[in-house]
Amino acid sequence: MKYVDLAIQTLLFVFALALLILFFDNGEQWYFVVLYAQILLGPWQLLGSLTSILLKTRHYRLKIVHQVLSWIVLLVLYIVARNTGQMPHPALLILVPWMLASYYYLITWNEVISKRTQGKFLPHLSF
Repeated sequence: MKYVDLAIQTLLFVFALALLILFFDNGEQWYFVVLYAQILLGPWQLLGSLTSILLKTRHYRLKIVHQVLSWIVLLVLYIVARNTGQMPHPALLILVPWMLASYYYLITWNEVISKRTQGKFLPHLSF
């Protein structure tokens, strides 16, 4: 399952990057293209993070941090939009969520790709 999670996240990151490259010169349109990619990637990562926390998989404590920070950002976005009646600042709307997405991607990458430490019992065998 973690391989599927990493593969889908990678595809969504590549998709977002491709959209950004294609629509960057279109004035304000690039802004909404990035938000479109966030709509796909954000829920996927939130559900993946929640699943990992509930199953107590490897690095689940780091994913708790991701989950808490994600909900704080969503709450702040809601409060700002509700109180001002305007779109939040692009840094809050785009930069912070992509930092969280990158953080979760690095956790997942480390979980899948990193070498695991093995015990001394039959070290030549890899299970």
